[in-house]
Amino acid sequence: MALEIPLDNNLDNLCDSVLPAVAANKESLVDCEHFFDGFKTKLDYALACVRTALDAGANWVVLCDTNGGYYAERNPLSRPACARSRACSTVSASAAATSI
Repeated sequence: MALEIPLDNNLDNLCDSVLPAVAANKESLVDCEHFFDGFKTKLDYALACVRTALDAGANWVVLCDTNGGYYAERNPLSRPACARSRACSTVSASAAATSI
């Protein structure tokens, strides 16, 4: 836990980050760095982060495999073209609302 704060506080901070953009009628994007690392270790909490962002009004939630661990596990003989590449999945609010 890099931020060293309780997980519930982190969800509150996530919500507080989205609300100003929503209040200003701006499109809001939440970039979930290291999502798949968290998904492997704390599935319920990773999904709670996505749900919190969507409930707060985020238009987009980007699920990132920042370290490439998920990619490497699924494709052990393949390597990204660039060491800095990130495999990301973008989920629109309308699509995610029906699946999460």
